[in-house]
Amino acid sequence: MLVRYYANTPEERLGVNMKPYLNNEEKVCADYKDNDKRSWLEKEYKFLMANRPRYKEFYEVYHWEKIYKIDHQTRPNEARRRPFELKQKPSNRRLNERQAAYIPRALRPDLPKNKGRYAKEYFP
Repeated sequence: MLVRYYANTPEERLGVNMKPYLNNEEKVCADYKDNDKRSWLEKEYKFLMANRPRYKEFYEVYHWEKIYKIDHQTRPNEARRRPFELKQKPSNRRLNERQAAYIPRALRPDLPKNKGRYAKEYFP
């Protein structure tokens, strides 16, 4: 059965769109007409493919928290501020859950106060 899977040759299916969600005009990054969008997309893609570790380290659960808060729940009246108390997982972050790149005041376009402080992002 394993040999049959390796011997199977791919065929083109007639009448079936194999790429229904791809735009015919912009199939690759070089097809984008907006220079800012093209450079932003290339920079984000290279960052993801570099697979570098995140700049923000995970929080530490201290021993006393493990004993008193997680294992035995002996501190019910204390304010819940830590991610494990709020049922959050920092490892499940999305790509767009971060602050955009900051533009220094000297390089900003002339806009009203607090407008244009952060660089524009082009998430789909």
